[in-house]
Amino acid sequence: MNCRDFREIADSYLSDELIVETNHEVFQHLENCPNCRQELSTRREIREKLRVSLKTAPEFQMNPVFAKRVKADLQDAAFQKKSWFNWKVLLPAFASLLIVIGIPFFLFFQKNAPPNLFAEISEKAVERHEDCGLKHYKDWEKNIGKLSAEKISFVKSLESEGTQILEVHNCKFEGKSFIHFVLRHNGKIISVLKTASENAAVTNSNTEDSIICKREKGLQVSSFKIGEDLVFVISDMSEAENLSVARQLFDAAKI
Repeated sequence: MNCRDFREIADSYLSDELIVETNHEVFQHLENCPNCRQELSTRREIREKLRVSLKTAPEFQMNPVFAKRVKADLQDAAFQKKSWFNWKVLLPAFASLLIVIGIPFFLFFQKNAPPNLFAEISEKAVERHEDCGLKHYKDWEKNIGKLSAEKISFVKSLESEGTQILEVHNCKFEGKSFIHFVLRHNGKIISVLKTASENAAVTNSNTEDSIICKREKGLQVSSFKIGEDLVFVISDMSEAENLSVARQLFDAAKI
């Protein structure tokens, strides 16, 4: 090994990055070359000064508050590791136990809970509006002015210059019977569906003077209870318009 070879690998030698065979060659060269020994000493001194400067530089000092917090966290972690009763370890087990215990209770109460009859009947009413009212309203236009007063008595209060009663008939869907009134209000088709329910008190727990408004399948549904009957007013009008028709019908039915 000559001096030029040594200078090329001197930094790697100081960083202990050379293989054993190369280190032996460096040792042999340094024993016989005072100039390279001096250069190595100088490089080692410079590296040490740089290390100390970086270590003591203000911008590289750890924030005392952060250091204190890290120390406290490490102490807590060490204490928990020594403790045989580690809540973090036992929490998943407790969670699993609660799930195993809770599922049977959930299934039991779900099985014995009263069904949401009102929602079920409301869905059926919407189906009747779509399949019977919207699809066949043109068939009913021939009945305008020909329906008996007795048949249309429930929705007679809605009849006006802008509202025509197109059809009244009984229809059944999935075991539920409705009296279906089909009307046209300012060019919009409205279904008024009335159904008797022995469970009216359960299906609609609101007071006698309340009207429930909701949106279902893109349609406005306003519903209320008259005695033991449930009434649904369904259309694609705005909520305010649909509610106004339902309120008019509701007020007339209460007289």
